[in-house]
Amino acid sequence: MPNSEKVQLVALADGFFPFADPLDCDDLRGPRSLFGESFGVPQPAGEWRPAGSETRDPDDYAPGHILWESPAGFSRTEIARRIAASGVDIAGKDSDLPLGVPVQTYICGRASSSFAPAWKLYEDGLLPEWGAVICSCQTEGYGQLRRPWHSPRGNLYVSFRLPDDPLFSGDAAALVTGYILLLSLRSLGFPVQLKWPNDLLLDGAGKVGGILLEERKGATIAGLGLNLREAPHAALLHEHSATPAAVLLPGHGRGAYDGAAPERRGFFEKTPRPEQGPCGALAEPDEVLAPFVIWRQLVSGAVLAYSHCVEGRPLPQILGDLEQYLAWKGCPVKLLEADRTAPRTGFFIGLGPKGGLLLREGREAADEYLSGSLC
Repeated sequence: MPNSEKVQLVALADGFFPFADPLDCDDLRGPRSLFGESFGVPQPAGEWRPAGSETRDPDDYAPGHILWESPAGFSRTEIARRIAASGVDIAGKDSDLPLGVPVQTYICGRASSSFAPAWKLYEDGLLPEWGAVICSCQTEGYGQLRRPWHSPRGNLYVSFRLPDDPLFSGDAAALVTGYILLLSLRSLGFPVQLKWPNDLLLDGAGKVGGILLEERKGATIAGLGLNLREAPHAALLHEHSATPAAVLLPGHGRGAYDGAAPERRGFFEKTPRPEQGPCGALAEPDEVLAPFVIWRQLVSGAVLAYSHCVEGRPLPQILGDLEQYLAWKGCPVKLLEADRTAPRTGFFIGLGPKGGLLLREGREAADEYLSGSLC
């Protein structure tokens, strides 16, 4: 059996009962597959079973297929740097770095939510920091306040374990997570902004993604949904939705990465950016937007954004850097709280010391709100 620490990408090809369905042809090939219409599916390097799985109920764990293994001697940050800086081909052709992701990642078919298999893998000691689960679609996807999340095949649905850092367990955890994902997306050429507290907007107009954190037993797992090919119809949005849904198309790239202080920009300025293109409700088939391919690039940038712009820095500095990417800062907004039927209205001044929203109502001093959503 291969060393479990070296396993890089595992296809849960036989399912992950009862948390996810087996992969099928639609998950592996076609314009809405995990790998895109024309990407060759990587060939299995061997069979994978979790350590001790022989003693478990056979319905609990089924074997998967190892698609890549990481080389010895590379830290995940170094692997991420090499992938993103060199543009390594996803299948490892003509490269001495045959990797698709910077840390262990699992792919599976339809799941109730990507959170379900992710938490099971974590509980069994099989989900390291930045380890991720990608599913092809979700039957019971959810976002903030447990609102249903439209989850058709072709978009990205991933849950990944965040580092064991106090920044990811406090009041500002969702903002900090959104910040590193935002920096990664901007490094790829997508001018996204963060809508407090956990939505990603394209050019401050259309919502292309949402972030949700769950914390259990000392660990935090982030769920990310990105509309790559399809966005929900307006009729599916909740009644207080402030922005239309949109898809994350290639294009919208502009200039060099500007999301960090000058001394932190070196890596990101070398990242290639896509050509410009329009924003619409449904993208044309494009392998660059295949869910796994996008995740491979996105997590590489997120690991680097964390190590360069977040790790070891005080929260006030991080929040200060983040404010320039906040949608609607300085504008009149409505804040909908879970325990109120009517939204509060006022001006969005910025972020408070805990990462809450500073709302000035009338002539009163701005108050900090730690929960709720802008509408």
